[in-house]
Amino acid sequence: MKILIYITILDCFTITSCKITNTKYNNGMDVFTLTGLLFINFSKLASQKNALFQGRYSHTATSLPNGKVLIAGGYNGTIYLAHAEIYDPSTELVTVIKTLNKSRSFHTATLLTNGLVLLAGGYNGNNYLSTAELYDPINDSFSLAGNMKESRASHTATILNSGKVLITGGYNGSNVLSSAEIYDPNTNTFTSTGGMKSSRQKHTASLLSSGKVLIVAGIDDSISRLQSAELYDVNSETFTLTNSTLNESGGRSNHTATFLLTGKILIIGGINNNGSILNTAELYDESLDTFTYTATSLNSTRYLHTATLMLNNKVLVAGGISSSNSILSSIEFYDSSSNKFISSSKDMTISRNLHRATLLSNRKILVSAGETDGNIVTSNIALYNYSSDEWE
Repeated sequence: MKILIYITILDCFTITSCKITNTKYNNGMDVFTLTGLLFINFSKLASQKNALFQGRYSHTATSLPNGKVLIAGGYNGTIYLAHAEIYDPSTELVTVIKTLNKSRSFHTATLLTNGLVLLAGGYNGNNYLSTAELYDPINDSFSLAGNMKESRASHTATILNSGKVLITGGYNGSNVLSSAEIYDPNTNTFTSTGGMKSSRQKHTASLLSSGKVLIVAGIDDSISRLQSAELYDVNSETFTLTNSTLNESGGRSNHTATFLLTGKILIIGGINNNGSILNTAELYDESLDTFTYTATSLNSTRYLHTATLMLNNKVLVAGGISSSNSILSSIEFYDSSSNKFISSSKDMTISRNLHRATLLSNRKILVSAGETDGNIVTSNIALYNYSSDEWE
């Protein structure tokens, strides 16, 4: 009877077998396995340090107006998750919160100007999703939003100066998409907007100083990695190709794009059409509409890494997968004043890719979860203090 109560709380899965095994986790949790799925005994959960309650990758980690971080969805190696947690930097505690309405990974999570978080699309293990939902940090609740016009995962979501959100590309289970749509928080609805020049997934989208959005590279419907980039004009609701393409002739996907305080966009790493993992980086200058290589390359080849702008105007580049197919624990920095990458001996405590790195208000960066060596999904979290250049 006790186990039936746990299943009712989760309300996520159809049970076809009652074969039960009980595993004790090192933090005191009970995990019950039914027909290969993991069910957490939430009655024993409160708050804890140094780890999430649920290991995951391809999740989202969104900084909230109150300084906390919403960690939502992802995949734990067995289950596509509706599970969500909150990290509080003031106490360094992680707390389990209410679940999403839909399990999702490879989704997006965008902080809106009204303080809510829009979670859109993704994949749940069976279907690519058109559903979206809103997280309200005041009420600590998830509610369904309007549906997107198309199902999509591995897409982008960019908040515009108007407070609306531009959704581009992605994959719907059959095709890589060129379509785009706009979410309006005032009406809680999605509407179609002009389509991109190329279909794209695993691309990047960055808001520019002008209010336009830069769309860079990715994979198209022919499974080619793209060298092209496009600009979305919010006034005309159209996409146009940039005057120059990326310098990386084999294109890129699974790269990062970071807005710098100079107004330029830093494109780092990725994988190209030959399957080569890249150590190159480029800067997009909107005033010239051009891409140029940085003065030096990365110290390591990387894709599925993170790149986070710090308040000292340097970019922390962390983890990922290297050309030797090793998952990396190494970090390095991009210094915009010298336009160079700087190596570091301050490795993360564990290797990880498909993790998330979130800038906090206390001059620290929260690195959460991911996949580590041996394809193990980790719940580990770590704090990088860039004032002291130390991991905590």
